[in-house]
Amino acid sequence: MNLQFNIRKAVSAASTICQAAGGKVDIICLVKMLYWADRTALLRWKRPITGDSFASLRHGPIVSRCYDLMRGKVMGEDQRQWFEVFKQRDGNTIELANPADDGPLSDREIDLLVESCEYIASFPPQDLVKRLHELLPEWKDPGYSSISIDPATILFNSGWTEDEVDGVKDELRFIDSFRAAIV
Repeated sequence: MNLQFNIRKAVSAASTICQAAGGKVDIICLVKMLYWADRTALLRWKRPITGDSFASLRHGPIVSRCYDLMRGKVMGEDQRQWFEVFKQRDGNTIELANPADDGPLSDREIDLLVESCEYIASFPPQDLVKRLHELLPEWKDPGYSSISIDPATILFNSGWTEDEVDGVKDELRFIDSFRAAIV
């Protein structure tokens, strides 16, 4: 299942979470909060918020491009847009420089992002990774590498049928072709 990354929504989503966390947040927490929000959106609304690709790392599942943005590993316009909103990372802390425009996000997406922030923040920091490993059956230990997580796996693991997953794929293709037609 192919997703289309949206830098404006990704930066706005990360900014929303960072604001809800008081203006700064640990990189591991932020990437887990974004993953949880995208995963929950996929299950609730048949599409994630950021459109980022999912991957398993040793310390759990992540949203890949967002994680690379947080680490300053992306070249070009996407990284520039990230740094318009966030300061250079200080150790493991991601801090807002200027809150992003939340215009790219719907009210329900903002609510879900805040909900995800509160949910992930409720875990004791020392237990966060272990708890998410237990809660998320799509996560597989890649050792010191990474493994892509197909969004369809999340749906199947949540009891969706093959026909339902195919319907989501068709809907996402339609949305992508519609976006391409209006650009």
